[in-house]
Amino acid sequence: MAAASTFFEDESAVDVTQFRLPEVELLEKALPSNEENEDAVFERICKLFRFREGEWKERAKGNVRIMKHKVSGAMRVIIREAASLYVRANHFVDPSSPLTVPDGDSTGKRFRFGAADFSDAALTGSHTMEQFLIFFRTAEDAAEFKEAHDAAREVNKTALGKATGGAAAAPAAAAASAAAVDESGSVPESTDLSELWGDSDEEVKRLDAMTAAFTARFGAEPEFFVRAPGRVNVIGEHIDYHNFSVLPFALRQDIVFAVATDVSTSGVEVSNTSDAFADATLPADPNAAVDSADGVKWQHYFQAGYKAAFGKMGDATAPRGMRVLVDGRVPPGGGVSSSSAMSVGSCLATLKAHGHTLSRAQLAEAAQKAEAAQKAEAEAVGTMSGGMDQAICAMGVAGQAMRVNFSPLTVAAVNIPSSVSFVVANCLESSEKAVGPEQRYNKRVTEGLLATKLIAKKAGLDQWKSINDMRALMRALALAGPGDLAGSVEANLKEGPYTVAELEDAAEFGEPLAAVLAECAQLKLAKAVVAAEGATFELRKRARHVATEAQRVLDFAAACAGEHTADTVAELGALMDESHSSCRDDYECSSDALDRLVGVAKAAGAKGARLTGAGWGGCIVAMVDAGKEADVIAAMDADFYADKSEEVRSQARFASAPASGAAVYVVDNDL
Repeated sequence: MAAASTFFEDESAVDVTQFRLPEVELLEKALPSNEENEDAVFERICKLFRFREGEWKERAKGNVRIMKHKVSGAMRVIIREAASLYVRANHFVDPSSPLTVPDGDSTGKRFRFGAADFSDAALTGSHTMEQFLIFFRTAEDAAEFKEAHDAAREVNKTALGKATGGAAAAPAAAAASAAAVDESGSVPESTDLSELWGDSDEEVKRLDAMTAAFTARFGAEPEFFVRAPGRVNVIGEHIDYHNFSVLPFALRQDIVFAVATDVSTSGVEVSNTSDAFADATLPADPNAAVDSADGVKWQHYFQAGYKAAFGKMGDATAPRGMRVLVDGRVPPGGGVSSSSAMSVGSCLATLKAHGHTLSRAQLAEAAQKAEAAQKAEAEAVGTMSGGMDQAICAMGVAGQAMRVNFSPLTVAAVNIPSSVSFVVANCLESSEKAVGPEQRYNKRVTEGLLATKLIAKKAGLDQWKSINDMRALMRALALAGPGDLAGSVEANLKEGPYTVAELEDAAEFGEPLAAVLAECAQLKLAKAVVAAEGATFELRKRARHVATEAQRVLDFAAACAGEHTADTVAELGALMDESHSSCRDDYECSSDALDRLVGVAKAAGAKGARLTGAGWGGCIVAMVDAGKEADVIAAMDADFYADKSEEVRSQARFASAPASGAAVYVVDNDL
């Protein structure tokens, strides 16, 4: 694996001083695209490089424009090839991503920057995270570009949420993704507790107890509370990071944050109502590294959200001191997303403490993308997470399951038959993503990446290395749906494990896996999986699960959209059962305890039952006849939980209905 170690070196070692700018003229032609809805605020000759396969590769010789949308004011960068007019870069200017000078460059003519770019969206079906180098003829041109880019970053801090369309370039997929209207609404905030939690004496008592504990710990009362719920995924496991739709709902079980700001300090003091979680002080600097030398700690998930918030607020926001007390009712390691509830809740708490707001979709994306909780889980905490957990946490609606779609992030209500309810039960084996990820969670993600790229290569797609998820593969192959993708899986991948040597053989990839994965966004984590001693990869089984599970989500939603009958319930139950079988046999993410608990639920009359969450422990979700929840729970108590105390039982299983998403309760001392 010497090639892998070479490839994964920091690309800052590339000698950018060897590049020279060609002699080309500014484009004079009218460019047919949505640019007619924009005004150009900057235009210069440039040369563009993109980081690929361990080196900077030329992307374009042409002109760069910074465009301002006439309606929304959103600012984007578009770079076209001079000769062909092809779009080679197309992205909104990210407020949190400034231009940087490459290491070793003293010319003043060059900048490096990252972007969620849509120029390859016709192929990939969505944006790709890119690293670019841009060169100008003169230092004056470069300085003017930086000035215009910095101004665009400031504008986009507010303008991106107002984008109404037409700001994307030629590819249709890019236009749909980049210019989508944010209709998610603002995160709910109220001084009336009942508006957020309903008329619940239990929640009033809970917040009163938190207020007393907060005052005892910090010497002052909290100024506001943030609620972030856990979630249960009804169907659609391990497919969100392939950009396929999933179907979860938010739980009433949640994490609540009591928060006060403190102008006398800039640190972040976090405390927990549970003695199992020690107090901690986090650095005020949002750029400070996560100190996980002693392992993953609960406060790292708070720090994830803290970093996410500053990624949205920008460098102009000075950190304020924060005092935070956390009370969690989401079982940690239970597969119902306690980690994402922590990250989303802490992001929202930090935003509120600094006087900033986001829409629900923006909050969800802040928990999914580069500056957010998803990034923290992927890079700081060490797992290659998808975006489902953060999306439903931020965008859940009481009484409704939600179909969560990606690229762009949207949600749509799914009307579950009123004749059924759900029971969630914990098998009492921890399901922690960050524990042993190279053999579990991250390995499954990497196997999916390898399967995607190998199918694309064997199908003759020229840019197969740029395809990083199976939904993008489905689009590149012009398939009608994920069900059709299953056929491509069977046709192109062998049954059984591949070794590294087999994958690198000429009959498969024909090159080192380091080069194969060069355009994967999470290179460091993929490297750890590929480099594991004796690693083998079950590509066909993993890809078959993704394709068939994505189809089951569509079938489930379609069945719910029609008239609800006994046959509807039977169909939904069968889809849940098939999902569990696929997770157990093809994705191999179940466990003996999960399988046993599913069996107990089915024997007690559940219409369908399956593991929910990452698997390898955690929870199951069982669909039962409405009114029969207590019977199923009693059967679980008599069998699976027979040797457990009543305290353990009461926390391990519960009936659940869909609850609302994240919200802010502001303490009104005048009331």
